Amino acid sequence: MTARIYERYGVKSLGLMISPAHYMNPGYRGQISLIAVNNTPVRFRLIPGIKICQLALFELKTEPLKPYEKQDARYMDATEVSISKLHLDDEIQDFLKEKGVKKVSEEMASDLGKHLMSHIKLAAKELADIARKEFKKGKKDK
Repeated sequence: MTARIYERYGVKSLGLMISPAHYMNPGYRGQISLIAVNNTPVRFRLIPGIKICQLALFELKTEPLKPYEKQDARYMDATEVSISKLHLDDEIQDFLKEKGVKKVSEEMASDLGKHLMSHIKLAAKELADIARKEFKKGKKDK
């Protein structure tokens, strides 16, 4: 069995995007993490029981050639949201080695993720402040 997560059109039309094209590999076990992106300056409050996305399950007619447990399976048995493990990909590790970085540990990746998120949050706050000022200015001009 495999699964995909799809956005609900009504939720998306309000400006809330939920993990588009999220795919669960055959053989995956664990909790599913969603990525939610608010594309508006208005805060959304997620309320338990309100459906924000759809889970589609697909039955496979044959055994998968390479089930998740025979791949890198970095997110297997996940019990909580984790940082991206993209840094563990062979091609990224090779690139980093060429640049003189021996190995990116989980701790270093976590620190990097936190550092990048702090910059993203700061930039998002600055953009939101600009948008609020422009919105208020537009209301005054009317």
